[in-house]
Amino acid sequence: MDDIKIHEEEPPPADENKPPWFIDIFLYPFNLACVAHLIGLWLLLFLLCPLVIALLGLGIEYIPVVYFLPVAYTLYYFAECIRDSASGARRAPDLRASPAKPDRWDYISQLLVVVGSIAVCFSPVAVYYVVTERSDLIYWLILACGGFFFPMVLLAVVLFDSFSALNPILIIGSIFRTLPPYCGMVLFFYAGALLFMKIDSPANRFWLLSAVPFFIKGMQLYMIFVTVGLLGRFYKRFEKKLNWEI
Repeated sequence: MDDIKIHEEEPPPADENKPPWFIDIFLYPFNLACVAHLIGLWLLLFLLCPLVIALLGLGIEYIPVVYFLPVAYTLYYFAECIRDSASGARRAPDLRASPAKPDRWDYISQLLVVVGSIAVCFSPVAVYYVVTERSDLIYWLILACGGFFFPMVLLAVVLFDSFSALNPILIIGSIFRTLPPYCGMVLFFYAGALLFMKIDSPANRFWLLSAVPFFIKGMQLYMIFVTVGLLGRFYKRFEKKLNWEI
């Protein structure tokens, strides 16, 4: 198995005046680099790309072409946030200060890694729905099961930077060694997913305020930054229990 790919840097000095952890995790995106990424990606994904499709009159078959590189870069930056937070950083990374300059293949490979993690966890529920065309109790149980494993799968694949981290013994063993706090993190993921579903659907009814869904997308993007920062912190906090360096 490949070595874990984490930025090598000294952890920031302890700050006696730092806010409590449950507040600090929501402040993760609040630095210049991340705010710039948050605003830039928000405008790119939810304004510029849709405008390009609309102005050029492109059909839905061109959506992957238009979104491919923007989504690849977005997932690359999310993965960098996980690695940087796993090294002890309390705020999102500034890629301009990184000695390693990513190329286009880095973006594409990270896209494959993250999408592969999603596929591993959620393809069973997708197959069940395609076969049965029902969203019954079994459907929701399979979906909940995939959601339970997803944070650990994503964390392992990103930090090892390899699909070899999908070893079931590694994933299940890591979950059991950190079970109580891991369950808390999974609940945070569930709450975020529920918020996305509940907040997005009614927003589209505000036809008199057409900008409302657009601003809600920005809030959802902010919550994703908070989540990936929390995932990296989880590794840093339980690094010895996870024991992934052996």
